[in-house]
Amino acid sequence: MSWTQDRPTQEGVYSFRRAKNKPPQQVTIKGDKVVFDSGNIKDLVNVKGQWLGPVDPSEHLRNKKRQEEKPGFFKRCLQSVAGRLVGAIGTIFLAILLSKLSITESKLVYVGERPPVPEIVETKLENGREVLHVKHSIAFRNYGLPSDHVDRIEIARDGLHPAPLEVKVLHVDGTELGWLERKEIKYEALIYFDQNDMLRPDEKERETTFRTYFYGSKGNEIYGGALIVYLFRCPDGRLCVNRNPI
Repeated sequence: MSWTQDRPTQEGVYSFRRAKNKPPQQVTIKGDKVVFDSGNIKDLVNVKGQWLGPVDPSEHLRNKKRQEEKPGFFKRCLQSVAGRLVGAIGTIFLAILLSKLSITESKLVYVGERPPVPEIVETKLENGREVLHVKHSIAFRNYGLPSDHVDRIEIARDGLHPAPLEVKVLHVDGTELGWLERKEIKYEALIYFDQNDMLRPDEKERETTFRTYFYGSKGNEIYGGALIVYLFRCPDGRLCVNRNPI
């Protein structure tokens, strides 16, 4: 079957184009009339162009439906851009999520803006050594899927500040933190130091610091922050901390 300029002589559905370089369309011949898909009706004798057919009406309906369902150029562009944008956002989100989460191990992270000032429960002199009884808490969140907890802490020298002679950790909060759970982890310790190293007889006040290190259940270091202590002598000679006489 090929295109012809001879007008159809019988009713039916035909392919029609104005010229060889024009796009074809489906038309219906009814008697001496031509019914276009647009709804226009013209006399067959007044319609000039090329014809092909008749064609299967069901195929005509399927082609028409496909044309109606096919989005326009602008819509296709929007769909393409939207699809790429959603894909890019998804990729970025997945990258951020994977950077925070670990499938195989926990990831406890310090999340406080600034560690709270430690509470000095008491100070005392014991066998020629000054003793600080400290309570402190640090906020952590678990960004790993497996749960984990703070297993232990260590208190050590901070730079050129005096090193503790001894540290006795009395308690560490070992609460298990699940995925994205947050908690203030508390610990309690006794810190022993040489009284002359901390505050010499000729000094009235001094600010000193220690490093407090937190470790997870697998021995990994989670956080190492400064524990700041402000010391001075009360009028009666006793050691005072954070301007609160003990």
